[in-house]
Amino acid sequence: MIALATLFAASVAVSETPAVLPRTIEWAELGPATFDRAYLLPEELEPADEGEGLPVDLARAMRRLALERYASKPGATETLNCLGDVVRAVRAAGGGAQACERVLARVREVQPGLAKELEPWASELLCDTALRAPKWNPDRDSPCDGLVFARPLTLGGRKEAAWKKRDRDDLVQQAATLIYADLEAIKAAENDYRSYPSRPGASYERIGPIADTYVQGKDPDGGPFSALRILFETDLPFPFSSFTCDLHVLNRVDDRGRLVCDVYSVSKDFNWLAGRDHFFPVRASDGAWVATLVVRWYGFDLRGVPDDDDARRGALRSSLGGLRLGAEEAFGAHGGPPRTVEGGFPSFQVFGTPVF
Repeated sequence: MIALATLFAASVAVSETPAVLPRTIEWAELGPATFDRAYLLPEELEPADEGEGLPVDLARAMRRLALERYASKPGATETLNCLGDVVRAVRAAGGGAQACERVLARVREVQPGLAKELEPWASELLCDTALRAPKWNPDRDSPCDGLVFARPLTLGGRKEAAWKKRDRDDLVQQAATLIYADLEAIKAAENDYRSYPSRPGASYERIGPIADTYVQGKDPDGGPFSALRILFETDLPFPFSSFTCDLHVLNRVDDRGRLVCDVYSVSKDFNWLAGRDHFFPVRASDGAWVATLVVRWYGFDLRGVPDDDDARRGALRSSLGGLRLGAEEAFGAHGGPPRTVEGGFPSFQVFGTPVF
């Protein structure tokens, strides 16, 4: 199941494969051949009645945390007034669990209100030494993998045609991570399919963009969008064989002017599959951009395979952690100042041998 979710992530590839060229279409032309908007996840979902993690909408919680600002105390000698300040302080202290705890201890002293907001998330969100370890295993949860989960959201009771006909499992997992990369680098990592087979845990028999499905255009409000379909086949553990997925991907600007990325599949090997990425810029008190906070919603039910929440969380951990590592590598290769971090649509290319 890990290989399924790594579809979202990629490391920087060295192959000289030419970029896939898009064609331009109208927003109204989006449909089953590109991206059927009927399969967009609802904009708001409620936490399930039971499950591991805090019962919150993690996208809302992380957006609020990224925006929260506190005033400096009189006589303060250091600035720890928001998430961006804390992230910058932890990185300056060398990262790791001890550095994280030292900084958080100071936050508790100088900004108890911020400390309270950070408490449910901070240590897992800020410490990422496990993620960067050479033998990182996304099947294993770690308090230092830089990934934080909340209780799954539920599609139960939805009336939309796309969701009320699911056979079973209606949970949408949700996780967040800080990516030290701009939106261009994140999208570069996501869309370099040449390197997917070499990622940890991958077992692809084939993967690539489906020929003539990469499109771009403007929505009715003039905002840019792009859509693409990816076909991949991957092995499953014994006694199962493999599964094939035709994944539809849509990058768009939401009604708040923020980039979001939606996915779904109606492949016969799935009862359902859908997801959404949210991107929030993290800035320090002085306005400097520090990181991109990404929240991923992701759920699926693989037909005939007894996957459970642990498997789905492992899949999400793999995909989001892999995206982070690939994006940070791409941003390092860029070597310049951040480009798009909010309020715009990043420029990116798609790489991979088309599948016919």
